Amino acid sequence: MASSPSYKPVHRFQQGRVTATIWLNESVQGPFHTFTLTQSFRDGTNGNLRRGHSFRLSDVPDLLTVIQLAHEWMATPPPAA
Repeated sequence: MASSPSYKPVHRFQQGRVTATIWLNESVQGPFHTFTLTQSFRDGTNGNLRRGHSFRLSDVPDLLTVIQLAHEWMATPPPAA
């Protein structure tokens, strides 16, 4: 039985409550990277840690930082083996 592909992040950058997560994707044209943005927060009902995809104005500096880091990471070719 063939195993299903692993969808684990290849890299993460975090600044404050904001995280940029980088993913490796495969296509017929070859591999490429994408990234997602999330923020961590505590659920007001039970205090559990959760992740959201909506941001406040005060999150913008942290968003800019992790987006810049993700861009630099994705644009840098991997070292030669």
